[in-house]
Amino acid sequence: IGVSSGTARCGSLGSKELMSFCMFGKCVVVASAMERFARWRSLDVVCSSAVYKEVGPVIPMKLVVAAITIRGGGEGTQDTAYEVLVRGDVEKKDHPDEWMYELEANVW
Repeated sequence: IGVSSGTARCGSLGSKELMSFCMFGKCVVVASAMERFARWRSLDVVCSSAVYKEVGPVIPMKLVVAAITIRGGGEGTQDTAYEVLVRGDVEKKDHPDEWMYELEANVW
């Protein structure tokens, strides 16, 4: 899974005969790049730097790679990839993992 944060445009595109739901925006391109990277490295969830800035203090993550080149994001666009740590990867002394219990209980 690849996760990013930002502004996107989304909605139905097409005609009455052929219509599909589409999403456009830099965050969509970045999330797609994070997903490809996660698949390539066999990781479960990879987040962009935008997500890390927002939820990094709450959800334990570790830096995976400092610079991923984003295809379709413009000339030379790069971002940082962070892996979301799962319960087995988190040591209680370093990161409290209450957020995982809240997530499982659908509190979010």
